[in-house]
Amino acid sequence: MAAISFSLMLALLSAQAPMAANAERDYTGPTGASSIGPGICDPGMDMLPNGGGVVIRRCGKNGTVAGVGSNIDAATANTNGFLAVAEEGPVCSVFARDPYVSIPAPGVGIKGECSSTPISAYGMTTTTAGQNLLELAITLAATQARCNVDYYYGSAHGYKYPYTCTRPGQSWSVAGLGSSVDDSNAMAMRLVKKSSKTGTHCYFDNAELNGVVFRAYLHCNGSTYTGFGSSVTAAAKDAAAQAGA
Repeated sequence: MAAISFSLMLALLSAQAPMAANAERDYTGPTGASSIGPGICDPGMDMLPNGGGVVIRRCGKNGTVAGVGSNIDAATANTNGFLAVAEEGPVCSVFARDPYVSIPAPGVGIKGECSSTPISAYGMTTTTAGQNLLELAITLAATQARCNVDYYYGSAHGYKYPYTCTRPGQSWSVAGLGSSVDDSNAMAMRLVKKSSKTGTHCYFDNAELNGVVFRAYLHCNGSTYTGFGSSVTAAAKDAAAQAGA
C-alpha cells in the first residue's frame, strides 16, 4: 500500500506538467462524451450544466479519464490526478451529462465512476468536490474501498458530511465535521483513509460549544477521542490527530 501511495504522490505532484504535442486535441465534444472502451482514447472538453464548471477528458491507461473543476485549470489538475490513479488500475471519469449527486446538501456534489465502480463526494465548489472525488479514487486504488457521500444531516455547529464505504465482505461509514463545507469534507477524507485500513466506522458526533470553546467527539474502532478548539474545525482536527487520522 505504501508503494501505491508513494507513486501516486509523485504523479500528482507533476499533475500540472504540460501535455506532449498532439496528446490532446482542442475539441469540445457533445455533452457527456466519455470513455468508449478499454484502451480507446476520447480526449476533449465539456462544460457542466448550469455553468457549474468544466470536464477535461484525457487518454489514460486502458481508457479515457475525465476530471472536473470550477475552471479549466482546476479541471486539468484534477484530470491529471486521475491519470495517476489509472496507472494503479481504476480508470475514473466524471460524466458531463450527469455529474451531480442527487442527495441535497450545501455545496456541490460530484459523482463519477472508476472502472464501473461509482464514487461521489461533496465540496463547496466544483473544484473542491473534484479534489475530494480524486481522494476517494486514490483510496479505491490503494484499498479497494468504494466510498460515496451519504444523506446529509445538519449540525447545530458547523457541518457534518457522512460517507458510506464498501468492499467485498465489508461495509462501514464515516462522518466528517468542520466549520465549513470544505473543512467537513476534508475531514471526511481523512477518516476515509483511516477507516479503509480496517473497514470500521469512524465518525463525529455533533460539536458542542462551552463558552468560547468548541468540543468535538470522534468515535473510531470502539474508542472515543475528544478534541477542543476555538472553532469546530480546530476541535475536529484535534480529535482526529489523537485518533491518528
